[in-house]
Amino acid sequence: MRGKTNISGGGLKTENLELGQDLSEFDLVKIISDIAYKNDIENILQYAIGDFDTKGDEVVFNSGTTHYTSITKMTDDIAIVCYKDVSNSDYGTSCLLNISTGSIVAGSEVVFNSGNTYSISITKMTDDIAIVCYQDNGNSNYGTSCILNISTGSIVAGSEVVFNSGYTSYTSITRMTDDIAIVTYTDVSNSNYGTSCILNISTGSIVAGSEVVFNSGNTYSIPITKMTDDIAIVCYQDNGNSNYGTSCILNISTGSIVAGSEVVFNSGSTSHISVTKMTDDIAIVTYTDSGNSYYGTSCILNISTGSIVAGSEVVFNSGSTSYTSITRMTDDIAIVCYQDNGNSNYGTSCILNISTGSIVAGSEVVFNSGETNYPSVTKMTDDIAIVCYRDDVNSYYGTSILLEIDYTAFIGKIGQLLETGVDGESKDILIFKEYI
Repeated sequence: MRGKTNISGGGLKTENLELGQDLSEFDLVKIISDIAYKNDIENILQYAIGDFDTKGDEVVFNSGTTHYTSITKMTDDIAIVCYKDVSNSDYGTSCLLNISTGSIVAGSEVVFNSGNTYSISITKMTDDIAIVCYQDNGNSNYGTSCILNISTGSIVAGSEVVFNSGYTSYTSITRMTDDIAIVTYTDVSNSNYGTSCILNISTGSIVAGSEVVFNSGNTYSIPITKMTDDIAIVCYQDNGNSNYGTSCILNISTGSIVAGSEVVFNSGSTSHISVTKMTDDIAIVTYTDSGNSYYGTSCILNISTGSIVAGSEVVFNSGSTSYTSITRMTDDIAIVCYQDNGNSNYGTSCILNISTGSIVAGSEVVFNSGETNYPSVTKMTDDIAIVCYRDDVNSYYGTSILLEIDYTAFIGKIGQLLETGVDGESKDILIFKEYI
């Protein structure tokens, strides 16, 4: 028996579907949000993106040896990349990347720290203002911060402000509001404890708040991401607990940082960690799982209950993986970039899709066919990202390339009709939260 069947969302209707029929013949165009399955539908897999690839050629932003790249979006067309310019006395340096023409144009380099600079992290605050944090080797390895202002169309570096008067490493910063950021780091001078600090720029310059410890043990590889204006998640390698991958909520609703309970997301040695917000309640963390053959691995962190609940781990690269960096593209889609040690250390990228409520890893796309170090990726628009890295096969130059997602060809097995309908009646198969 055949029945009339409805695919809800956008008014699309298909008729005469048979029990168990493969729906891959139906071209569902640009579905970019959550899928909710009705009681008669079984998710058999797919929601595959039509195309994901590099766009255009690689563009060098520093014709010299480059370390510790970190990039942030400022506007849909403008990003700032920061890095250590080894070929210029190891100075901390920044550069505008402009994609308004559809390809990357690198601006002039601007030094923000005239000294040996390590462990660099940058975040956008407003369209014109960013904060960069770093380990200032030229000043006793103090944790230091600096405003970068692009309101004139070029980068102007402000005065340096110390946020930790002690040996500092593994710095990471995230914007909370236009005026408030949180920086996290290893405080080497305080027993290598994982430590955090509010940076306030409401006065036009950086004011560093009191330091708050979130892990009283040796702490390494410490990325942080904003979830809401008051809540951030920090992830780290907890050396004091068998190097487990661990996470913690930082709450600033009272005006100072309150660290929540620690939650392990990987009960094995964990390194090269990166984390990004997807929605106010959901984040994705990526990392090297040393306890599982150094595979590139991902995990959803959910805070809908007010505390972190770690989901199942999903491998995105079944080979040795280093230097993961992840960015949110939409509520459901993220891009992770990494060094694929199992494939000649090539710079590689992969889409992570959480539309079904768990992570589905897409096919890998190589963005640099040569040894690639320090990849850092940021979303520009829903379909365009920029990844920056050190290109070891091109004289260790600081290099960038666009990554593009094509959302116009979502064709695949969306589900199966598990029960035939009744002639003359409709039967829901899928409901799409957003259908374009």
